[in-house]
Amino acid sequence: MNATETWTSIPNFGDENAKVSESVHRISGARKIEVTYDLLDEAGNPITPQNAGIDAHGHWIALELDSVYNVIYWRKPLPDGTFEEYGADDDSILPALEADLEKRNEIINEAFDKLRAGDLSSFEEYSAQWNSIKKWGAPNEEKYGQRWERACTKYREAIDKEAERVKNIESKKALIAQADEISGSDNWKQTAETMDVLMEQWKQIGHCGHEEDEALWEEFRTVRKKFYDRRNEENVKRREARRQNREIKEGLIAECKELVENFDSYKQTRAAIETLFERWKATGSAGYKEDNRLWQEFNGLRHVFFDKSQAFYQDQENQRKENRQAKSILLSEAQQISREADFSPAAVNKMIDIQARWKKIGPAEREYNEQLWADFKAVMDNYFKEKNSFLNQKHEAWVAKTQNAIDRRREKLANIIRNNEKLQDRLDTTHNEEKIGQITGWINENNAQIADLEADIARMEAELR
Repeated sequence: MNATETWTSIPNFGDENAKVSESVHRISGARKIEVTYDLLDEAGNPITPQNAGIDAHGHWIALELDSVYNVIYWRKPLPDGTFEEYGADDDSILPALEADLEKRNEIINEAFDKLRAGDLSSFEEYSAQWNSIKKWGAPNEEKYGQRWERACTKYREAIDKEAERVKNIESKKALIAQADEISGSDNWKQTAETMDVLMEQWKQIGHCGHEEDEALWEEFRTVRKKFYDRRNEENVKRREARRQNREIKEGLIAECKELVENFDSYKQTRAAIETLFERWKATGSAGYKEDNRLWQEFNGLRHVFFDKSQAFYQDQENQRKENRQAKSILLSEAQQISREADFSPAAVNKMIDIQARWKKIGPAEREYNEQLWADFKAVMDNYFKEKNSFLNQKHEAWVAKTQNAIDRRREKLANIIRNNEKLQDRLDTTHNEEKIGQITGWINENNAQIADLEADIARMEAELR
């Protein structure tokens, strides 16, 4: 019998008086079943062993694991009063079972020790060891399993907590990086608003551990302070700059007033006032209230000048009306020629003259000028396009006629050449001197025609090119 032999039920070995006792195996928690029974002879009749007492009985011991009885010891009585003994220590399942359970207990204890020490690096190794141990189906395995699950839960919680801590560290470092990136910005208002947003985000991030929290906060505070220190310095500079800008704008107002009160030339004065205006725009702020007050005074002087120059604008407007009328007349003339589709040299020259006269006329009013030009350009473009089309059609007709003439000459040339070839064949086979002379004359006449035709074709092709 092998030490791992299993039974599905408790035997009585045919002995109605067999004694079954039950206990609990301390380490595994499994039921330990012991059966003692009398000796039977070969006929199956009970006999009394020579040695009285329990030692004279058969002795069968098994552990119940997963509802199966695993034999760990069996002393079988023999008819001659001796015994066969199975299940020595070296082949029993007990050492392996107890060793595996002890290993599970050690893994659990070590895991909890590491957990208390904050060392999470061995969790995967412990898991691999745990999973490599044989499952026996012993009751205490479930208890160990429950303890192991608690350890796993605590490990997972610790790992999640550590991951959250690491995530919080990275999040705070990211905020520090963002704050550092904008700490050198001169966009004070927007940057200050962004700094406030970063601070609110910082408050929403969880803990990173006492030491990390303090170190990260100090770094974040330092970066923010760098920006706010710069902003404070800038405010001091800004107040001084505004004072200087106020003085500059007051000087520009004085210059503008002098120009307006001593107005001689519209063009020169306008240019001078525009220069002052450019200098005004290039000058920084003197503060919101001061800027409004100074601008009202400066812009008021500009409007005084613009009112005085209204007459100039009126004269200019009148001239543009006259220009519109002149251009409208030229447009009508060009439209008439275009409608008649007159492409004679005289008509073409007149259209060119109309273009030249148009260029000499100044602009019309703004609301008419672009449309007048668009209409005039469309008429001119259409006229010269149609003129070119007309000339192209004439040219194409000439090309077609010339090509047709070339094709007819080529056909005639081919016929003469074929005729010459036939005459040459006759000449090669004729011995009559009179016939030879006659055929030779015909060939020469044909060759003269060939030369004339080739010359005509060459001339026409050169003209086509």
